[in-house]
Amino acid sequence: MSIDGQVVVWDFVTGGIRDRFRGPGQLISVAVSSDGRSLALGGVGRITLRELATGRSRSWTCALGKVTAVRFLRGGSALAASGLDGSIVVWDLSTTESRKFTAFHGHQAGVKALAVSPDGATLLSGGNDDAVRSWEVADLLVE
Repeated sequence: MSIDGQVVVWDFVTGGIRDRFRGPGQLISVAVSSDGRSLALGGVGRITLRELATGRSRSWTCALGKVTAVRFLRGGSALAASGLDGSIVVWDLSTTESRKFTAFHGHQAGVKALAVSPDGATLLSGGNDDAVRSWEVADLLVE
């Protein structure tokens, strides 16, 4: 992934290029789904999902400004994204239309990092306000 939007996916077994494409503009963050079949890309005001097997992509705008981090939740059917405005948005990916589940607010400055607990029940965020916050997402994401 590069600041000019070029994305190269490498195959670790063969050492060759698995996929190469141009994202919808400047890219800032990337996440791989737990099954390795999808990429989530965060850019300036946009999120893009890419299916690696088919090369199909879908993008949507988001009000986060720069999307500083993205993380898959619930086996890839939801996506958390953070921004410099200090908020985190969780998107439902289970339908063809990505819709917002909810937004979390609590950082006093931009969120720079996201992590998911091994059981998928908790989302952790680290911000420019020197705070690490914990967000319970298990109830939110019950299928």
